[in-house]
Amino acid sequence: MSQNNASPDKPKRIGLCVKDDGWTVQWQNETSIEICGNRCGKVCDGNCIQWSRERKVEQKLGAHAFTYQNIAGAHYDVAVIHDQDIVTILTPAQELEKTVQDLLARAHLSNREAEILLLKLQGYKQKEIADRLFISTATLKTHCKNIRHKIGDAHLNPVLKRVA
Repeated sequence: MSQNNASPDKPKRIGLCVKDDGWTVQWQNETSIEICGNRCGKVCDGNCIQWSRERKVEQKLGAHAFTYQNIAGAHYDVAVIHDQDIVTILTPAQELEKTVQDLLARAHLSNREAEILLLKLQGYKQKEIADRLFISTATLKTHCKNIRHKIGDAHLNPVLKRVA
């Protein structure tokens, strides 16, 4: 499992990591080292690799995004770009985090509704969420309808429209 050295007191900055096609880390910037630990010269087994495996995109060329991921107690939007090398970019998700926290406070979502909303924002599909939470897709659709009702269409921004 990944070593998380990031301190909550440190400012959130963009992390950058470059791996070869075998996922061996070739280079990391200081922020990436703070977040994931120094992995230079080692085959990475960190969060971005695990998310890629979960979504079955680890060997697919192109860009893969994982939004609002909890890494070392902070939330990041993560892009994994797989071309000749594999580049991982960690961007602080402060705006999304603040939006979600404000929304949860105003909307009075149940714990399950909040959990579903966060999974939707992380890019999980309905079937993935239902399987992960051990609920039927019909139950999930009901939760999503309740979330939309509580949030109100007027408050939906492009990010939160994923719940629709």
